[in-house]
Order: sequence, then C-alpha cells, then structure tokens
Amino acid sequence: MNLIELLAHGAQHGADRPALLLEDRAVSYGALQAQAASLAAHLRRLGVRPGDRVALVLPNQPEYVIAFYGIVGAGAVVVPINPRARAPEMAYVLDDAEVRGAIVHAAALPELRAALADGAALAPLLVAGAPPTCPDEIELAALLHDGGALDPGVAADDDLAQLIYTSGTTGRPKGVMLTHHGLALNAECVTEQLGVRADDRLLAVAPLGHILGCSLSMNGTLYRGAAAVFTPALDLDTLLATVEQQRCTVMGVVPTLLAMIRVHPRRYDLSSLRIVLTGGAPAPEGLLDALATELGLRVVEGYGATEASGGISMNPPAGPHKRGSVGVPQRGMEVAVLDDAGRPLSPGQIGELCLRGPTVTRGYWRRPEATAEAFAGEWFRTGDVGYIDADGYIFIVDRKKDVIITSGFNVYPREVEDALYLHPAVAEAGVVGVPDSIKGELVCAMVVLRPGAQATAEELIAWCKQRLTPYKAPSRVVFLDALPKSASGKILRRELRQRLGAQRG
Repeated sequence: MNLIELLAHGAQHGADRPALLLEDRAVSYGALQAQAASLAAHLRRLGVRPGDRVALVLPNQPEYVIAFYGIVGAGAVVVPINPRARAPEMAYVLDDAEVRGAIVHAAALPELRAALADGAALAPLLVAGAPPTCPDEIELAALLHDGGALDPGVAADDDLAQLIYTSGTTGRPKGVMLTHHGLALNAECVTEQLGVRADDRLLAVAPLGHILGCSLSMNGTLYRGAAAVFTPALDLDTLLATVEQQRCTVMGVVPTLLAMIRVHPRRYDLSSLRIVLTGGAPAPEGLLDALATELGLRVVEGYGATEASGGISMNPPAGPHKRGSVGVPQRGMEVAVLDDAGRPLSPGQIGELCLRGPTVTRGYWRRPEATAEAFAGEWFRTGDVGYIDADGYIFIVDRKKDVIITSGFNVYPREVEDALYLHPAVAEAGVVGVPDSIKGELVCAMVVLRPGAQATAEELIAWCKQRLTPYKAPSRVVFLDALPKSASGKILRRELRQRLGAQRG
C-alpha cells in the first residue's frame, strides 16, 4: 500500500464523511481527495517531477493534509519545515534536501525569503493564508478545486515519500528517508494497536511535520476513515476547548503537554477522550498517575521514532498493562536489546534498543557515513537504553548519550526526573550532567514549579535522596520559568547544559 491507496482505503467508509474539521469548517473525504488531486495536477503542470523535493511550511490545518497528499500524489517528496523556524534553519534544510518548490503559509514567507537571500528561487512557490504579493507566488487556494482522482500508480510502494529532518538535539539535523509503504504500514499498525475506529475524532495537536502527528493524527486517522480535528490557535485553553466542543475521542501528545494540562487552572470537560497516547519522550509515572486520578484521563505510553516511520510499541490499551513500560512491539516490528558489540542481551539486561522491520528507514539523506553508523548489520540502533522483560515488554531507561557518569556510577536522567515529578510543587523537570573535576560529572536538575507552588533547591534534593540512591540525587537545582524544548516538545538537554555552563561562568 502506498499513501494514495491509504487515503482511498479510508474514504471507503463514505466520501461525504468528514475527514478534516476546524471549528465550523469540514472537509469531507471526497473533497480531500479531489483537492489533493487538483493540487497534484497543478504541481506537475508547474514542473514538479517524481522524486523532486517540495517543502511544506504550514501549521496544523486542513491545508497541510491537502498539500501533503497533493505533493505525494504528484510523485514528489514532502520535506516538512516548522513554520516557526528561523531563516538559517530553513536555509539548511532547503539546501540539504535540494528542495525545488515550496508550499508555505504567508506568516512564514518572510523567513523563507530570507533563507533564499542569496538569490536562489523556489519554483513553484505556493502561498496559503493570504493573497500573493510577488510575481513568483501562486495562491494555494486557487489550485484546490475538483481535480478528478489521485493516481495510485504515480508512486511505487518503496518510493521515497517524505524527508523528515531530525530535531538536531545532538548535532545538525539529518533527513530521515521514509517510503510510501513504511509510512502507510506504520499508520495502519499504530492505529490497530491503539484501537482507532472510523467514528473517532482525533485531535491533531502534535505537529504534522513531526512523526507522531504524521503517523497518528494524519495518516492513521485517514486510514481508519476517522476525522482529524484541528485547533484555531496553539494556546492550551483553545486546545482544551476544542476537545470539549468537538468531543474529541483520541489524541496523541508529548509528556510536556500532559504536564501543562495537569497544572492548568481552568477545567474543561474532557470526558469524551477515550484514550490519550503519549510519546516522543519518556513520561514520568507520577504524571500519568496524577492525570488518571485528578482528571480521569486514560493515558497509555507509546514508543516511536522518526526512523521507524512512527510507532514502535505501545502499552496495550486493552491490557495487560505494565507500569513504566512502553509496551510490546506493534505488528511487523522487531525490537532487540544489543550490547556495544552488537550482541543480543537476555531479558532484563540493559543495552541499546535496536529495530528491524518494513517500516524502518532506509537511512539518512546524503549521509552514507551516518547511515552506516546507525545500523548494526540489519538492526537500526535507536540510541535509547533499555531492556525487554521475559514477557516481551519494553522498558526505556534513557538516551544512551544522556547517561550521567558520576563517581563511576551511571545515572539515567529519567529516573531522577521521575522522582522530581512526584513532588507536588514540580510541573516540569530536566536533568543533565555537568563536568566536575572530582566526580567527573554532577547531577543537575532544572525545574519549573507549578503556578503558585513553592519549593527550595534543598527541599527537592532531600526529596530525591529519600527516593533514590543518594549518588543519583541532584547536587544542584536551578529554577526556570520554562524549559527549552524542540518543535516536537522534547526537552533540549543540550540547551540545559549550555545554560548551566553560562551560569557557572
């Protein structure tokens, strides 16, 4: 199955059924297919050829989905770029991916123009959200009409469909090559494991240019014939009000957003939410317990990666559920724990989690060395440290590169963060190691307190010592108004280390 066939599969539930919802606007499955087909035909007329890379610089809105399927419907490759990215970030991706054309929101157009300041041009350049102001711009809305039908034969299953650039938390971003078949199969399997139905309404809150939003909120929703619900603004009140008003039943979010929902002073009716999937970063157990008891939210942990085309595993919603686990692999995905020499480890032994299966990336765009480094034979190295128990459940300990070594002992930031999240005053926490001449590294925590709450550094250090082996407790606690995060909501440990370094100086 390729992505065009995926959309057709979802439309079998009825062409008049809503596919995309934004306030009082509804785009049916029939309209989505017709408008995507129209855009695909115009892109081909404007010179886009199969295999060309086309940047997609739009926020979460119905036009993103239409544009995505229009691009792949033309046989081209989608290169999503965060519409809030700055010109240097855009320039890097545009150059590295050798992008030919772009579909961009008017609000992001100045940064895109600045990224092209050396005189380069993108053709075509389609603009959404406002009328064109320059001769080389074409209004996206003018190209979205009844365009007939998408041609599934324009792309083979193993053709490249999307280049998603990694967040770059450990270096310059790399373009992850994802195929039609990998994306389509992952969308099928992740929604199968989560139990998504055709009558569900999924809140599209995770960015669609991020693999969680792409696999679940967009492709997975459409495969099942369900409806993707968009919010008119990005603030938390609007998001929660949308859940209440649209009676959303499923959503996938990163743990940091769940932490914000928990401490939000206003209360909305979230009873329509049948299940919440959290992924993109480890979720503290204390946070999941609090959401269940305080808000009645049923949250399950999932594990995914851009290099896997989306989901890898999930704590089974129908059980048995294992506390602290990210569950069992989804259909078609194999997960193993290997040591540094690439040898498999026994159940319960900690090592690097590695993947293989039909949805795993073929590698990084124009990065043969990085691709070779990322694979141990046929196994893709995730960079995550964890173990698999005797029942096949996966437990993530931390990122391999984030392990703190203090006085010769390994400390995994996540277990320290979990302890901090149990404190009633803590809203968010990020833990990193900083160099120390005696111990090698010190455990340092940066904490955001809940609104109106108070706590001292000494209090939080003592709290951790009561719950952890003493060497794991932070030596230092710094309070911040907010933690630095990537576009997908992951805490940027590199920036935490930089801030601590600046404060030491």
